[in-house]
Amino acid sequence: PVPDADGNAWVWEHTLVGQRLRRSPDLAETLEMTAPLPFSKGMPVMRFRRPSQRTSVGTPHLLFDLEADPGQTTPVDDPRVEAGLRARLSAALTRHQAPCEQWGRLGLEGPS
Repeated sequence: PVPDADGNAWVWEHTLVGQRLRRSPDLAETLEMTAPLPFSKGMPVMRFRRPSQRTSVGTPHLLFDLEADPGQTTPVDDPRVEAGLRARLSAALTRHQAPCEQWGRLGLEGPS
């Protein structure tokens, strides 16, 4: 989530079909047409800002070893584990052709 000038967290939602705008017409105020994404077969994509349900900006991760710590009382503090999970998450974003904003939202380096 990206905080705005007022400190409110929001994310971009991308869609080819604007049905969500029928339920929440106020989202149309932030509507933008963007260049096609790899999976949209040359069609431009609509994107609009929506409030985030939570913000992760400036907060540490909450990664737990559920086998060793089922009560989730002590976050994992192992840079190798975290680096491996970051690499797997980045690979999944690449594989699913996620919009570039997703890397920054998740605190990852963008695709190369």
